[in-house]
Amino acid sequence: MNGTLSFAWLLPGILTLASTAVAPSYSQELNRGLQYNIRDVTMSLRRSPCFGTCPSYTLVIHGDGSGVYGGRAFVAVEGMQTFHLERDSIVALLKAFWEIDFQSLKTNYTEGRTVQVLQDGTLQFVAMNVSDVPLMFLKLEIGDSAKEIEFNHMYGLRSLIDLANRMDTMTNSSQWIQKK
Repeated sequence: MNGTLSFAWLLPGILTLASTAVAPSYSQELNRGLQYNIRDVTMSLRRSPCFGTCPSYTLVIHGDGSGVYGGRAFVAVEGMQTFHLERDSIVALLKAFWEIDFQSLKTNYTEGRTVQVLQDGTLQFVAMNVSDVPLMFLKLEIGDSAKEIEFNHMYGLRSLIDLANRMDTMTNSSQWIQKK
């Protein structure tokens, strides 16, 4: 297949991410038969610090298999490290983004919501947010289209948390994160 993959199956959601002022609608792209190369893909995970000692780092994985780890705080290795993933791993990660319908998810899952009933029967809608929870950011870029989702382990979708953990596992990031 000479290194070129057709991402027509991925376009409906991905291309909706770009502003219509920047890119044509996905249906226009499909009608034009736009194809992407695996080298047009970038996937990233960023984990933020918390008030404690939560590891803060970034993983960037390119479609050609090259990757960069950037350790910021509370990690065993601060600074940049490079790695390489095999093509099968890149495709597996890309499929994982697709399987959770990443492109159609909200861009933020950092607060919970509940309803309280007051003594007089009045409903009170409450947004709950915890400030000392590390944030995670997953981003998928294909060509000129990109989407990033912010979430945490308290209010994030299980599928997003699992995908973030899968990226850590596939890149063996624990070698740079876990202090000995």
